[in-house]
Amino acid sequence: MEDKIQKNERYIYQTTKKIITKLMGNQDSSSTKAILANLRNSIGKDFGGSIAIWPIMLEYMPDEFIGKSVELSFGEKAVLNTMQLYALYKQGNRELKENNSENGNIGVTFSRLRVRYKEESKTPLDRRFNTMITATTYDELLYHLRQMIGILKSKSKGDIYMDFPKLSEDLYWFMRGKEESLRISWSREYYRNRNENAEHRKGDNDEKQ
Repeated sequence: MEDKIQKNERYIYQTTKKIITKLMGNQDSSSTKAILANLRNSIGKDFGGSIAIWPIMLEYMPDEFIGKSVELSFGEKAVLNTMQLYALYKQGNRELKENNSENGNIGVTFSRLRVRYKEESKTPLDRRFNTMITATTYDELLYHLRQMIGILKSKSKGDIYMDFPKLSEDLYWFMRGKEESLRISWSREYYRNRNENAEHRKGDNDEKQ
């Protein structure tokens, strides 16, 4: 059973990556803009509210990954919700590009955002991050993710890469009851990168003395 779950996890990553690659390869077309708009408009709606974006999503999903009832499977939800978040981040960020050298979970992404804040402004971001990762329900996590991505979009102008395929994997595992291990992983990356940046700044200051 665990092998099947892990196989589905790989499908989730690959499916999300293929969808994003296709959209980025034709990002100026009217069809891509319509898909992204439909993704944003589908946020918070039931299955019927997201029908318009299913053709591109189902194109890359293996048959065993597709749900068999009116309820979305964990995999379908993970990919759909990730693509909705991608569409939010992509809005207004025309030059947003994938950067394979910066892959990592959301802790890595938001740590890079954190270093752009003045010292006195980091505490509110830390508080928001901690509230997000300690969400007790999946819907609560998505709500806080949308808030954090809004901040990321505002501050980064699209030059901080978020590994959306990895995020889709993490959302899948959150729904499978792995919340605690995800919280630990996200926190480690968020604060580890913060400490590394602090050490780099200290080294630079030492060299100047």
